[in-house]
Amino acid sequence: MKPQPSRKSLFKKLKSLKKEYPYLEEPYSQVTQQKLQDLSSAFERFFKGDPRSPQYKKKYYDKSGFRDPQGYIIKENGEVASSSQTPSGFELNFKTLRVKLPAIGSMRFLPNQEFVGTAKSITVKNDGKYWKIIVLAEYEDEKTPDLTYAEIKNAIGVDVGVAITLDTSNKENYQLPVEKIKKLEDEISVLKRRLKHKKKGSRSYRKMRCRINACYRRITNIRKDFAHKATTAIANNHRVVVVKDLRIKDMSKSARVMIEKPGKKVR
Repeated sequence: MKPQPSRKSLFKKLKSLKKEYPYLEEPYSQVTQQKLQDLSSAFERFFKGDPRSPQYKKKYYDKSGFRDPQGYIIKENGEVASSSQTPSGFELNFKTLRVKLPAIGSMRFLPNQEFVGTAKSITVKNDGKYWKIIVLAEYEDEKTPDLTYAEIKNAIGVDVGVAITLDTSNKENYQLPVEKIKKLEDEISVLKRRLKHKKKGSRSYRKMRCRINACYRRITNIRKDFAHKATTAIANNHRVVVVKDLRIKDMSKSARVMIEKPGKKVR
């Protein structure tokens, strides 16, 4: 078995990699260093028994985006609300609604909520159509009141399954719209077959890639919409929720995810 690559050895290889792959010089050093830290953490988890091994990423199709752990300034109402000790040019202004990205420039952004707390890191990623800025913040929440006897008695258990997505102990079911997802997956299969006949790097190839990414984005949004609505409905009616710790991927390996004809091991 090969020895686990240390974080120090990965950082030593960065200089030689920048000479071999010049595009690694395009982002500023904080981003590439953070990527190496993420890779080192992934190797540590893998050698500790995590079955998910680190995967190769392509230059143009990396969904993880890039993260700035310490080089940022966040302004709110014209004043600095949160900043790092060594700002590197990443600036997020909630008053002017403009974000300044190092090596890219300044552009407008649309916030979906107010900034609260102390920022720990900033991540920029693409969801297939839009670019998103995710701020990881730390703040003190209000103290949760103690549970009452009535609230404990009103506790609910949630079972996650394949044929039925969420099944609660009070006989309520929440079903993921599988038909919509199946329709989009069929469309993706057709588009991928067409993509094979396109010249790699051509304009038509990029257009087809965008159409495929748009379908994946719609599937993700359908799943997120279902998850938010189901969890909100349960949380609004019950303060105590018990959920089984299950591996859904392992459950669905031997079962076809179909409501009409579920697999033999689906109950």
